[in-house]
Amino acid sequence: MKIYLDTSVLSALFDARNPERQELTKEFFSRIDEHEVFISELTRVEIEETPDEELRDKMRRVIADFSRAALSGSGGTAIRRIHQPGGRIREIP
Repeated sequence: MKIYLDTSVLSALFDARNPERQELTKEFFSRIDEHEVFISELTRVEIEETPDEELRDKMRRVIADFSRAALSGSGGTAIRRIHQPGGRIREIP
């Protein structure tokens, strides 16, 4: 299954303020290798703008191997170009 992750999902992995949400997110991430995972450039930028340096570094490590999807179209929801690890780019019709 193809899955798009935004910053809220990534930050939930480290948010101890809501233990139930954090545990569910950890369970999801324990099986994430079963899926084709994408993030957007916006997600990467939001991570880079995270003021907490420790959290920022943790999220960077999580997304290191995820493909990046370029968002375009109405409301920014149509994925048109996939930036894969290793610099490969795949266009989607």
